[in-house]
Amino acid sequence: MLWVPVTLIATLAQTGRNAAQAGLTRQIGTAGATQVRFLFGLPFAVLFLALVVGFGAGTPPLPGLRSLGFTLLGALAQIGATALMLVTMKSQSFAVTTAWLKTEPVLVALIAWAVLGEAPTLPAMAAIAVATAGVLVMTVRPGARLTALGPALTGLAAAGLFGLSAIGFR
Repeated sequence: MLWVPVTLIATLAQTGRNAAQAGLTRQIGTAGATQVRFLFGLPFAVLFLALVVGFGAGTPPLPGLRSLGFTLLGALAQIGATALMLVTMKSQSFAVTTAWLKTEPVLVALIAWAVLGEAPTLPAMAAIAVATAGVLVMTVRPGARLTALGPALTGLAAAGLFGLSAIGFR
């Protein structure tokens, strides 16, 4: 049952990080805020790898070329997704942007189908349609012109890239 409080704490930390990063975007721009996120995390990744090697049963296995390719795909998609998330936050509220990003699980299912050949079942496809429609209803204003859909499209693109990164890292 430890996973419950850990998940809640992680959710709060992620929301706080995204809010702080949105504020940072106003000061140093989208590219700068995106770089801060990944450059800040790099020393922690190296530290965790050192801990695994130091306290583990041995050195981790060397990844193959296919594994490195999927890792590169995941990394580039994560960086692109973060930049698009920050662009969306510039023109939309934090809540609306978060709603668009919550389409990620739906998009993961579709991307897994396209990239890995994991076809979703008919009930899963129905759930995908309902979830997407729900986000559209919550975030797109009635009578909005097509030009007002730009932030919705960047939000969906960000969620799609976050989904692609999940597939790459998986």
